Amino acid sequence: MMPSRRRLLMALPGVSCALEGLARAGQRPASSPARETRPGLQSFGIKAVGRTWNTVVHVPAKDPGKPMPVVLVLHGSGGDGASMLERTRWIRKADENGFLAVAPDAYPQDPARGPDFLTNPRMWNAGQFDPDSPRAAIDDVAFFRVLLDELPRHYRIDESRIYVAGHSNGAGMTFRLATELSERFAAIATVGSICWIKNPKVPKPMPTIFLSGMMDPLVPVRGGISVLPWGKRTTVPVADTLDDWARALGCPPKPRVSERRENGMYFEYGPGRGGSLLAAHLIDGQGHNWPGGRSIVPGILGPDNRRVDATDMIWDFIRRYRRRGAAEKSRTPDGRTLEEPVLRIR
Repeated sequence: MMPSRRRLLMALPGVSCALEGLARAGQRPASSPARETRPGLQSFGIKAVGRTWNTVVHVPAKDPGKPMPVVLVLHGSGGDGASMLERTRWIRKADENGFLAVAPDAYPQDPARGPDFLTNPRMWNAGQFDPDSPRAAIDDVAFFRVLLDELPRHYRIDESRIYVAGHSNGAGMTFRLATELSERFAAIATVGSICWIKNPKVPKPMPTIFLSGMMDPLVPVRGGISVLPWGKRTTVPVADTLDDWARALGCPPKPRVSERRENGMYFEYGPGRGGSLLAAHLIDGQGHNWPGGRSIVPGILGPDNRRVDATDMIWDFIRRYRRRGAAEKSRTPDGRTLEEPVLRIR
């Protein structure tokens, strides 16, 4: 039997108020724009394309004493930035590794009304909307361009190490940002989504890690009809996105590595243009939840493989890369400038 509307409202991702996650951490976001790198959660509005976009930022507990990497964390449909940071444990990861975790809120499907998970969910314009819909008229990419310009005015960041990690609809938006703002990012990570951009082009290819659950009912690996809280849709096979994205990065059409690992299948395409690559993990026993994150409604979103932690996997992958041509060059301990994407120097 399907849960009642009230139970759905309380249980599905992003439904709980953003302050719920903050209360767990014993913190509350600041109400005014951040002008210093004080540790903890801060919340402020950014004006772009005639609207104010709420953005939550977590500053690591310990000042790293140098410009910080940035991870943009994008929530899925119906979610919000604060709860996304909390339930996927990006807050913990930022504290452990000294980076800035930035999680904006998307506008709802009908921007003229307030967000509601079942009737008006927050959604990113990842390329999936009908061109005539009100939500398609909002330029999300323009907002992210403003956000990326604003961050160095408020925080001391390493602009050669800006990454994007998205889940579900947020992963779809991650693909779109990589096609339209590729010059700003060093690497990206997508979890539980396909790419909605037809024949994607990436002017400046970047390393990509792709995670998908083998038992995801919302994004079936083999494609087909999937049932969402807002209706049904037909989803293309995950293999189509891997093929399209490998091509966009200039990688060979067939993976150079294809093997079974402890928790699923692993594919690696590359090298592509600029040394980019695509690493794909299809995770056994994993549904649509964020692997390793706080579990939400397994009966609807599928099971969880508790042996896999997507946040750990993603950070271990993306932290190795730097964007070439960044305004502020990063340096090794002996003073050499790093110009190319390289393994992290310890």
